[in-house]
Formats: sequence, C-alpha cells, structure tokens
Amino acid sequence: MEELFITEEDLDYFTNIPNMVCEETVQYKAKNSFEEEVKAHNCITLEEFGKMLKDSIDNDPRFV
Repeated sequence: MEELFITEEDLDYFTNIPNMVCEETVQYKAKNSFEEEVKAHNCITLEEFGKMLKDSIDNDPRFV
C-alpha cells in the first residue's frame, strides 16, 4: 500500500468540521432594526399577519 502524506493544513481542514454548513465569518450588523426593514419594504410581520387573519375571521359572518 502506498503511503499518503498530508499537511497540517489538510489535517486541520478534515478534523475541524463546522457545526453548520455556512458559518458566518464576519458579524453582520444591520443598519436598521427589523421593524424598520419591514416597513421599508412594505411588508408585514407574522404577528401582524396573524392579527389581521384573526380579525378577518372574527368579523366574517360565516365563521360565527
């Protein structure tokens, strides 16, 4: 059988497996808060959607 030599860099690569497939190397710092981003893109949050859905069901005579 042929001998196989690996470098320390190769050994480190094969032994230090990350927990996630895509770990961040640089911390992301958002310019705006989540709420500001939602409003800037004309979106709603899941909480707002849930409230709107509940209100529409409560006000619909078919669901009384």
